[in-house]
Amino acid sequence: MYARIDGGEIVEVNTPTYHPIVFDGRTWDCRDPQVREEYIVAANWVPIVDTPQPPDTETETSDLTHELIEGVPTQVWIARPWTAEELTAREEAANEEQIGNKIETEDMPAMQAILDQTNANIRTDPSQEIKDLAKAVRRLDRKVMRLLDGTE
Repeated sequence: MYARIDGGEIVEVNTPTYHPIVFDGRTWDCRDPQVREEYIVAANWVPIVDTPQPPDTETETSDLTHELIEGVPTQVWIARPWTAEELTAREEAANEEQIGNKIETEDMPAMQAILDQTNANIRTDPSQEIKDLAKAVRRLDRKVMRLLDGTE
């Protein structure tokens, strides 16, 4: 990424274009690497110094901004509390992941174990109902898994 500097301030953050453009009354075809570099310099584009985003915490995240630090455009991360919408989205994502993990690691093996047993091994009379229930729940779990991974 680059910042375009004008009057000692960042006026634009972007990637300079690669297609022909008109700047300073001249057409610059920035597909040519040499012309592109000439345009970048002439239009006051300066590479932005990347800084790593601080890790999110339970209470805070950070927003990206750009500032001139000693004349050099630099990424600056501003810490802020999570919004209510972000907290809700994080909770929903964690719940979906937990459901998906539980279906795969607990529910499916447990239901398969029931289905693999013979009626005699399931103790006494309710064996068929248990198998029917297990089959239905397995179908529902498969449906949920498809919905969670986006294949349906």
